[in-house]
Amino acid sequence: MRKIIFLILIIFLIYTRLVGLNWGLPYPMHPDERNMAWALLKLSPHNFFEPNFFAYGQFSLYLGYILLSLRKGLAVNFTNAVLSLRIVAVFASLITFFYLKKILDLFKLTNPLFLLIFIFSPALIQLAHFGTTESLLMAYVSALSYYSIKILKTKLTNKTRENYVGLMSFIIGLAIATKVSSLIFLIIPLLFFLFLPTKKRISQWIYQLVLIILGSLIISVIFSPYNFIDFNKFIDSMRYESAVATGTTAVFYIRQFIYSLPVLFQFTRVFPFALGEGDLVLFIVGFFTRLKDRRINFLRFTWLIIFLSNAFLFSKWSRFMAPVFPLMLIFTIFGLDYVWRVTKSHLIFLTFLLIAILPGIAYLSIYQSPDVRFKASNWIYKHIPAGSRILFETANVVDVPFPTNQGKSHWPNYRGVSFNFYNLDTDRKVSRDLHSQLEKADYIIIPSRRVFYDHTCYQSDREGRIKLFNHKWGYDLDVCNKYKKRYPKLNNYYEKLFSGKLGFEKIAEFASFPRLNFFGHSLQFADEGAEETWTVFDHPVIRVYKKVSKF
Repeated sequence: MRKIIFLILIIFLIYTRLVGLNWGLPYPMHPDERNMAWALLKLSPHNFFEPNFFAYGQFSLYLGYILLSLRKGLAVNFTNAVLSLRIVAVFASLITFFYLKKILDLFKLTNPLFLLIFIFSPALIQLAHFGTTESLLMAYVSALSYYSIKILKTKLTNKTRENYVGLMSFIIGLAIATKVSSLIFLIIPLLFFLFLPTKKRISQWIYQLVLIILGSLIISVIFSPYNFIDFNKFIDSMRYESAVATGTTAVFYIRQFIYSLPVLFQFTRVFPFALGEGDLVLFIVGFFTRLKDRRINFLRFTWLIIFLSNAFLFSKWSRFMAPVFPLMLIFTIFGLDYVWRVTKSHLIFLTFLLIAILPGIAYLSIYQSPDVRFKASNWIYKHIPAGSRILFETANVVDVPFPTNQGKSHWPNYRGVSFNFYNLDTDRKVSRDLHSQLEKADYIIIPSRRVFYDHTCYQSDREGRIKLFNHKWGYDLDVCNKYKKRYPKLNNYYEKLFSGKLGFEKIAEFASFPRLNFFGHSLQFADEGAEETWTVFDHPVIRVYKKVSKF
């Protein structure tokens, strides 16, 4: 019976990772995925796999290239490059599941229902659908955690221990070859010194630690050679990426982090959505149980070091937290197990489990339905006449509406302006142009929450309705007043637009929030208030406004 249950769970796992894997294609919805796909298309055997791309390591690109090459008969184009990268992410997610299960086995947590926490994790589902590096990073952390606990838990022969140490060195090398910031993973073998059951043979462990570091660096060079072949370009790229991460380069796409508060931001804008609120509560419970178990303390310190090393960066994207998600899910299960041990009630246990997995089940709806931007585009073609003047917000990779099959005939006939609202308060010409464009515009389309969420205190509530709030969780207490002083023109524009004073009224809104439908009722997890990149790539909210009076 247990084998049958496990088989059913594996089917669920594969379905959650593969459903809707072609979302958004053939359009480049995710900018990082787009850049990686274009880099992949530059690869060929004739130039020794040179991608001329250094924002990440080359290893994940090589995996995608090999996979694309093996799929004979397929056109070598952007769509298939993205799908290859996403399939790599799916395989990495399956590996993550495999190692997380093995970690549970080491702690004798063998109830197969625990595995539902991994299967229906919103973060693991979403990142398996992104052809980027995060899914691989989660697999590396999961594998390193397993082998670390294995060494700490069991009495191993010297040869077996050396094999594990060599394997960990190889994994860390692959992680660095995937993303250079994975150098932080070297902290994992360093923690052995704190949690070894005996302090004997310290010199042997120092020797093995040196081997891990040297081995990792050698492996990283082998699997990401162009970081060193074209070292100057690599360094220039790292300087830029570091400047963006620390906020010293003020690019528009990090404005959401102005006035954000470290740690509090992650616990209000990232974790409640990436894990689900139920998982987050159970994580906190699990994190403070079994305090005397050195193996679990090892996981605690690993989580703390990786989390804190990213939490205090200026840029606090959800993807920066990807390496800690697997560890948090392990602690979530510790919390669920604690609930069982305290209550001994099947009903209470199942209730907590259901609350924990519902957000992940609901998240599947995003990929089970057509992309929300295609839905919006088809509606626009039906309801907005050809020749209409449409004002868009720029910086959303691709403007809505898309030239879908239903709209090919008159898509080019729209007179659209992709307007740069990010410079409204800093460029007088942009401010003058806006007045002119509003006079001409018949419609305004807000393709995502990127601009108004990052410059004002207008937010959507749980029902998705836009309201003016007095504060934003995860931000400075006086953030609303600071926004008004820093971006007065943007605040004035959105206040007039949302109140109708601008002469436009909302005629349509399209959302694809995680949703569950049962017996004619719907349970929706509105997540537009999450950290920006959690929603804008795969399920933004699109709002359409029509001019009803003269501006």
